[in-house]
Parts: sequence; C-alpha cells; structure tokens
Amino acid sequence: MNQYTSFFNLDENPFVLTPDPKYLYLGRKHREVLSHLLYGIKEDKGFMVVVGEVGTGKTTLCRAFINQLLKDNIEVGLIYNPAMTDLELLQAINREFTISSDFESKGKLIDALNVFLLKINGEGRKVVLIIDEAQNLDLSVMEQLRLITNLETETRKLIQIILVGQPELERILAKKEMRQLDQRIVVRGLLGPFNIKETMSYIRHRLKVATRDNADKVVSFSDGACRRIYKLSGGIPRVINILGDRSLLVSYAKGKKDINKAIVKKAYKDLESSRYRPKARPFYLRWQTGVVFCVFVLVLWGWFYQDILKKKIWKAETTGFSQIKGSSSTGKILVIPTIKKKIKDSSESVTDQLFFSLKGLSKEASWQLAVKSVFKLWDEEIPVPSGVTIGSIPEGTGLNTWEVYGNITRLTSLNYPAIVLVKRPNDYSGIYVVLRAFSDNKAVVIGKKEVVIREKEFNNLWYGYGCIIWKDFEKLPRVIYPDSSSVFVTWLQHNLKHLKYFEDRITGFYDDKTKAAVVRLQKEKNLFVDGIVGPQTKMVLYSLLDIYKKPTLLNQNTQRD
Repeated sequence: MNQYTSFFNLDENPFVLTPDPKYLYLGRKHREVLSHLLYGIKEDKGFMVVVGEVGTGKTTLCRAFINQLLKDNIEVGLIYNPAMTDLELLQAINREFTISSDFESKGKLIDALNVFLLKINGEGRKVVLIIDEAQNLDLSVMEQLRLITNLETETRKLIQIILVGQPELERILAKKEMRQLDQRIVVRGLLGPFNIKETMSYIRHRLKVATRDNADKVVSFSDGACRRIYKLSGGIPRVINILGDRSLLVSYAKGKKDINKAIVKKAYKDLESSRYRPKARPFYLRWQTGVVFCVFVLVLWGWFYQDILKKKIWKAETTGFSQIKGSSSTGKILVIPTIKKKIKDSSESVTDQLFFSLKGLSKEASWQLAVKSVFKLWDEEIPVPSGVTIGSIPEGTGLNTWEVYGNITRLTSLNYPAIVLVKRPNDYSGIYVVLRAFSDNKAVVIGKKEVVIREKEFNNLWYGYGCIIWKDFEKLPRVIYPDSSSVFVTWLQHNLKHLKYFEDRITGFYDDKTKAAVVRLQKEKNLFVDGIVGPQTKMVLYSLLDIYKKPTLLNQNTQRD
C-alpha cells in the first residue's frame, strides 16, 4: 500500500488495467455474450466467435468464461498470441493440453491431439480451445482450425473452438476463401461499450471492491464526474480505467477525496498533454520547413484545381439512371446515377463531397444528425436533444436500437437502414452517417446530404460498426422461448406459416416443429442459431412481412440470400 491508496482508504488501485477476477463487472452486452457462449458449449456448437473493439473487455470476459468452464470440469486451452504458422499453432495447442508437442509433422500432432480428445470424451468431459486476438491469424491457420473441428464422434464434437478478436476478425471471416469456416460459426457474440448507467455502476463497483473494510471516509465520484468520464471514454472500460486512475491522482494532489467533474476534466487535460510532442527544430533548419510548406501549398492548389475539373467532367459525363425502390413507408424511388467506366475517380469525389458537408461536425453531433435522418426514414418527426449520447436514442419513441459488427452481409440480412461509423480524413475516431439503401454494389449514404458510393469504397471507409433503429410493432416479449404457450406464439406460428417456414397446425404452443421453423429462418438469414426468438429474429420477421410499415435497406428484388 502506498500514500496514494492510503489517502483514499483503498487496499489497492481500483483502476489497474490488468484483468483481475475480483473486479469483474458485466454490462448487459457482456452478460448476453457470456450466456450465449455457455449455451454454445452446453449444446456442442463447435465454432463460436466473440468480437469487440479494443478495450471493451474481451479478455475480462474470457477470464470469467474460463472460470465457469473450470467449475464444470471442462478442459480449457487458451492461446494468447496466434501470430504463428499452422504447425506452430498445432504445437501450441498440444502444449496447452500438456500432450506431445515436439513433432515437426502436422499429422503426428493431430494424431496426438485426437488421442487426448477421445480420452477426455470417454470420461464424459468436454474440451474448449479459446484463441484471443484471433484477427491476427493467417488464413492458412484458420483453415487448420477448421480441420481440427472435424475431430468428432458420431454424436458430438470432440473440441469446441472460440475465436476472440477485434472487428477485423469478422471482415476476415467474410472473405470468399473463408466461407467454409464462416458457415460453421453458429454462435456470434458482439461486445460493445457500456452505456452511461453501466459506466456509473462500473466505477462505483471497482471503488467498492478496492476500499478497505471499516474505512471512515470512502472516496467517491460524483454523478457529474461519472457522466464526464462516460462522455470522454465513450463507455470503453479500458479508457474508463485510465481516466479514473488519473482522476484519483489529480484529486490526491489537491488533497480532495471527492472527485467532481472539474477534476475529471483536469485529468483528461493532463493525459492529453502527456502525449508525445516532438521537440522544436533548431532555428537554422526552420527556413527549410517554410520552403517545403510553400511547395506543399502549390501542389495542393494544383491538386484542388484538378479535382474541380474532375467533378465537372463527372457531372457532364454521367449518363443513364438506375432505380432502387424506396422503403415501404415512403414508396419513394431512389435514383442512382450510372457512372461511365472511364471516370475512375468518381467515387472519391463523392466521398469528398460527403465529408466536406460534415466538416466541423463532432462525432457526437454526427450521431445526433444520423438519428434524426433515420427517424425521418421511419416517418417519425421526433426531436433529438443535443444531450443524446452515442449509441442511444430519445426515450419514449417506441423505437429500439440493435448494434451490429461485421460486414455488409450482416446488415443486409437484417435489412434495415443503419447508422454506421466511417473513417474521416485525418480523424481516426470516425464519424457517423446513415447507410440508407444498398443495391447493385452501390451504397446510398446520408450525412448532411445523400450520396451514392460504390460498395468497395464504402467497405474501405466503414469501421464495421453499425446501429440499427427498429420497431417492435407487436410489443412482443424480449425473448420467446420454446415450450411456451401464448398469443405471441400464435402470432409467430401464423407469420412463419405465411413466410412458408412452418407447415403445421397453429396451436399457440412453441413445439419442436415451431423451433425447427425458427432455426431454418435463422440459418437462411445468417443469424445466431438457437431456435429462440430474440431481437434479431423479430427484426428479420418484421422486415419480411409486408403488413408492417418500415424502411428497408434492400428491396425485394435485391435481397441477398
């Protein structure tokens, strides 16, 4: 214990970055992912994927998951650094399970692994392999993992593999050469940042765990301080810890035990000022900088003038139009210009127009603008207060949000316009726009204006995060489970029958045939396959049923299978 922790009556620093089980705090998304993983292991699903941005708690979740598996007497192997060859990976897997790993032959390594797996299976136990930072795996190594999952008996998989990684992992799995592996993944977990309430609970939970027993005065973060931390961190646990730690340090220097908004602001300023700044160049070299700057301005002027000419040519040589039918709520026709092939840089000039229209807009303001745009697509004239935080929408609208990580196929499967995070020039934090429609390998994007971008260009801009705003028209329960009876099950059976997924008699009881129909729908639409009707399954059902008035990403003629 040092003076810093003693001053605050703490046993230790509550905001250490290393994952410690006693500080475990699971937000709603973390709990959902954990329950999905445990379900996947119980049902022998084989391949599972967990995706989340840097700092969202993937490693912490893995620790909690592993602890639960060990309690259930399951053999667990964890690979931390998967940047290796397929041979090295097999050797690492065997070392994790303390079996022969010295072979230089992949065949012998797999044989040794198979003997071990059969032995564990004979004992009635299971084997789970977790690979962290899986976005660093080579394609050849991923193919080797797919082959490992072929080790099975007639009734069950001998090993289950969980890939944990950043959103880039989903983009890798979406590649054509990875389709065999991607099709085997039946459990997908998406981790996101905390909301503001979870951020407050997270901070206070960590303080409570670290506070000494029978302490007279307990350090506290005010509501204003917690809100400021949430705004500055975006709800990302790792950044919350960094800001929390620095706030305690600033407060200690001031001799205060109550952290307020001003202290958090000072802590953030200190962190920003401590970033690396290059030293000033010697005076006699500075004239060189002036010369280089002048040359740069001349080159920039020439590029800008050339770009203006390109835009004029683009407008003059754009011929013909293709149409995308609009949403069923508006019935509008969306007109997309067909660009001649010889105009190579047309999409670049379009993205320039998009970002120029958003110039000076903060990330938070772009979210609020995007929410307004989506509300208009729903024909909802709902005011969006400036206090609406990223990832949320005003309460009492009757609309819900659902976050998606991955690729364009994930969005088209759900078939709703989405708020997406895209890269902005010279700003890697990104900005939010609306993906309004998608057809003929073109994306219709709304910022302050509506533009059309080629799919390839859109994919280069998109970070892989999307938020869908959708409506639960029938106000169904959050989850409809098998073996239940209700009017909601009657609604489900009726509409599954209308969509030709269900052919049996409508009884209002969620039987095996109803579950089989739901599973078929989930497989066809690339959803998490569990036979349970949750938010994503409800979203897809509503999007397929014409009786509900809603905007769609695709029209019926362009929907992807």
